Amino acid sequence: MIEDRSGGAPHALRARLAEAQASQRALFEPGRSSHVPLSEYAAANERVLAAEREVAAATGDRYAQSLDLGFLPETGVSGPFLLQTDTVTVLTFIAVKLAADGSRSAAGTAIIEFDLAHWTTFGYPNDEALSGHPLYGRGLAAYGIYEVHNSHWVRRMFEQNKVAFPNTKPSVARHLLFSFHDSTFECICRGVKSALLSSQPFPHIFTELSKRVLSQHNME
Repeated sequence: MIEDRSGGAPHALRARLAEAQASQRALFEPGRSSHVPLSEYAAANERVLAAEREVAAATGDRYAQSLDLGFLPETGVSGPFLLQTDTVTVLTFIAVKLAADGSRSAAGTAIIEFDLAHWTTFGYPNDEALSGHPLYGRGLAAYGIYEVHNSHWVRRMFEQNKVAFPNTKPSVARHLLFSFHDSTFECICRGVKSALLSSQPFPHIFTELSKRVLSQHNME
C-alpha cells in the first residue's frame, strides 16, 4: 500500500489521490485482475502518480515528474553503464519504446550525455527497494526517467556554495533520475546534452564512447 504523504495539501487534492489509489487497488481484486487490459492498469497507475505530484506541488514538496526522452529503461535487465569524468558524464542502458496500450518493445541501447553534471549517484535502490526512496509516493515509479522538482539536492548544493561564495544565486540546475531494475541513477546537471538510441553491439558502443569521453577530457 502506498504511504500517505499528503500532509497539508488541500482537501480536494488529497481526496483525488485517495480516489485514484482506491481505483488502482480495485483492479487487483480477486477474480478481476485476469480480465483487465494492460492499458487500464497503465492508466490507473498514471492517475495515482499524477495525483501524488499534484499533492506534493501544492505543498511545495519535492516530486518526480516523468521526462520524455522517447524511450524508457528495460524492465528486466536494464544493464545501465556509466562513464564519467570531472567534465563528461554519459549513461547507457537497454531501452524500450512505450506503446499507447502500456506495452513495451525493444529499442536498442540508449546513450545519454548530460550537460555539466555537478553531482551524481549510481547504485541503490533497486526496483524492489524503490518504495523506500524519498520520492516514492511523490510521483516516482520503477523503470522510468524523471525530473525532480523542488529538489532537496539542488537546495543543498546552493547552501553549500553559499558558505564559500555568499553572493551565490539560487541554482538553475536540474535534478534527473533514472530508475532501473537493479539500480537507480540520479544527477544534478544543466540538462541533457543528447539522448540517442543505437542498434550497434555494446562493445562497439563502449569503444566509441570511450574514445569520445577521453577526447573531451583531454586525456589522450
